[in-house]
Amino acid sequence: MLKYIFVICCFCCYLNADDSISQDLEVGSDLLFSIDQETEKDLEEGSGLLNEFDGAPAEEYEELENEFDGAPADEYEELENEFDGAPADEYEADLEEGSEIFDEFEGAPTDEYEADLEEGSEVFDEFEGAFPDEYEEGSDLVTDEVNEVEQEVASELGTGGNIIEDSSYSEYEIPVYIDPLGNLRSSYLSEESYSYFRSTFFYRTQYFFKDNNVNKRNVQNEFNAKFEFTPKLGDFMFHIIPEINIDDFDAASGFFTLTHLDDNGEKRSVVNLAEAYVETQFNSFDISLGKRIYSRGAAFGPNPTDLINPFDLIDPIEGFNISNDLKIGVWSAFLRYYLPGTDLIEFPAITLIFVPHFTKNRIAFEGSRWFLDLFDGFDQDEIFPARTLENSQWFFSTNATIRGYDISLMYYEGLNHFASQEINPLVIVNFFDQIRVVGGDVVTTYGALKLFLEMTHTWSKTNDTDDFFTIVVGGSYLWGSLFRLNDQLDFVVEVLFNRIVTSESDNANVIVADDDAGDRALIFVLSYDYDTKLTVQALAQITLNENHEWTSDFFEFDISYKLHSNLSISLTAQLLNGRNTDLFGLFKDNDSLFVSLEYVF
Repeated sequence: MLKYIFVICCFCCYLNADDSISQDLEVGSDLLFSIDQETEKDLEEGSGLLNEFDGAPAEEYEELENEFDGAPADEYEELENEFDGAPADEYEADLEEGSEIFDEFEGAPTDEYEADLEEGSEVFDEFEGAFPDEYEEGSDLVTDEVNEVEQEVASELGTGGNIIEDSSYSEYEIPVYIDPLGNLRSSYLSEESYSYFRSTFFYRTQYFFKDNNVNKRNVQNEFNAKFEFTPKLGDFMFHIIPEINIDDFDAASGFFTLTHLDDNGEKRSVVNLAEAYVETQFNSFDISLGKRIYSRGAAFGPNPTDLINPFDLIDPIEGFNISNDLKIGVWSAFLRYYLPGTDLIEFPAITLIFVPHFTKNRIAFEGSRWFLDLFDGFDQDEIFPARTLENSQWFFSTNATIRGYDISLMYYEGLNHFASQEINPLVIVNFFDQIRVVGGDVVTTYGALKLFLEMTHTWSKTNDTDDFFTIVVGGSYLWGSLFRLNDQLDFVVEVLFNRIVTSESDNANVIVADDDAGDRALIFVLSYDYDTKLTVQALAQITLNENHEWTSDFFEFDISYKLHSNLSISLTAQLLNGRNTDLFGLFKDNDSLFVSLEYVF
């Protein structure tokens, strides 16, 4: 009985629920219809859009959703943060008013952005497309990318604007108290001229331990300043390097080079034009005209193939100063032609140099510490060559890299920069012999090992002097991080053969070297860079005669410290010993210690 009553109750509930559900559905249908009408009304009045939908927005929608798949309609005035398509033309007004540009988008910016970029608005941080031409006038330059490697933009260095040779100092800012001249220069010279201006100041105080018979001075001071201007005019680069020489031992006197074309004065000029030439490139040619200093040779120290420029040998003991600073510029014409290379021969080139006027080596003058009066009691005279085409100098060379070997061959015809001596009755005549020289050099490397060979053969055109052969052979090895991280040790060994006579001269009155004089030498150089600031160097040269007997020796020790990238201080000692038949023995009383300062800005 209870079971039937329960079934009847459930049936009645079902009927009531069906009526309620029907009623609710009718109400819901009205509600849905009302919502649909209100939604349509809202859409027509510009109410907020759905956040996301699959279909394309209707044309009457004025406000855009934050993100959608389709392209934005023309009527939309507000831009979405990110979209795939290109911005519509209507956005021009918005961009001109300085609105923010999308941080990232896939398409390339349209032409309408030009005005916005010209007004200095923010450029997109990153985008995949290429910059259009309009961006060339943009306020900021975008970092270049070459071969997918970003190139860092070079910045001017501190107040000095100096380009530092040693890149390890590039992170330092040059304080004003260390670079006052650089700071002064930056105040008066335009920023564009910094790369065209460089100057070097060098000061040395030299102390001699002993007196000599010529000059009783134990201390002498010298100062040199060079200013290098390298302006560019079109395809022409000008090199103008005036210098100032001041000392207290009368090595610099007068203004000879300002009144004469050559540099053949007995002493240095107080004001001198070290170099002044113009160079240009034309297709495969390098061309220069003017007063210039050249460098060539593979060996350390004496380079027998380096014959173009004379040397200033008022201080004849060169030591570590074997460099362009000791050379005298010559007025010349230079031409180099680069030949096409092959798989076997790389970087071939030929070089021709013409020097119309002869310039001799400058030697120690009478009364100086380094003067030697070897012909006491004799009057001396000098025959200086006339300025003729016959007395001009020609230099020709060719060089190339062949399977890892740098090879150069050269030919020189001109005058010997060193004077020869001829004995006439009670008169010593200095003359400059006409010579021909052939030679060459070879350099190669095997890892950290460098090997070099340089040699020449010289003979007299007039047979007034003996012919001789010179060869320098050696090598160097470089160790890195030997005793500490990033230190560097370089060791050089050289063997020098010189003055090997191959024929007797026709002039029996010419003075020749003593038979016991050293004509060969062993040279050792050790250079240790503790870090980028401290360098220690040692040089030893032992001279032998043809019987391999010791004749003289020379030692030099140098400690150099960079107080900053543009300022360095050095302490150097020179020790000489030997027989009176050799150069080092003749100056054995000139052992010295000197301190030097070099400032570059």
